[in-house]
Amino acid sequence: MESFATDLDVLREIVGAWIFSPILSGFFAVILYFIFKKRLNKAKIHLLHLDFYTRWGLLIVGAFGAYSLGANNIANVMGVFTGIMEIPNYDLGFLTFTGAQQLFLLGGIAISVGVVTYSKRVMLTVGSNIMDISPIGAFIVVLASSTTLFVFASSNLKDFLIMLNLPSLPLVPVSSSQAVVGAVLGLGLAKGGRNINFKLLGKIGVGWILTPITAALISFILLFFMQNVFIRSVI
Repeated sequence: MESFATDLDVLREIVGAWIFSPILSGFFAVILYFIFKKRLNKAKIHLLHLDFYTRWGLLIVGAFGAYSLGANNIANVMGVFTGIMEIPNYDLGFLTFTGAQQLFLLGGIAISVGVVTYSKRVMLTVGSNIMDISPIGAFIVVLASSTTLFVFASSNLKDFLIMLNLPSLPLVPVSSSQAVVGAVLGLGLAKGGRNINFKLLGKIGVGWILTPITAALISFILLFFMQNVFIRSVI
């Protein structure tokens, strides 16, 4: 029976990205906050015009956020299947879906269902329970977190940085929730650290630690039952 060893180098990259992504997102949020603060104070835009620009800005960065989420987090949903399943191409005549594209489509639908059904409480936690966020603050948070997801998913950006002999980030899936929370925390610290619910942040941090541990335990238990109860070879 063929055995598969864990690639510790890849695992280290994933764990490193898991730790670094909220820090990077918070850094982006701090930079964006001071840029927009300086620009808005200097521009003195009328309140109604500012509201109009903010609404359109939120729509644009929201679309960018959805794109970055799909580009990065689809690996969390369907990435494990790409190397073990051979799915034939599906030909519609005018359009052909490869096996990988079919998996991506299924994963995208699953993410959409999750957004519609169970995302409200999570959104309320991030959007108001950690700290009160203004519309412009929301723009900064979404842009910072989306940029973080994008830099961990863009092969073109990685190749460009390598061409310039600059350090590049690994192309690994990172947590969108960690990126958003990091951006919210960065924004709050840039504003002086007032009104940040650090108690809730502590609970979120514990959740970040317990999530992979819980997933590993569940995976171990399922593997044990498959191999010892159902006598099924998994690997």
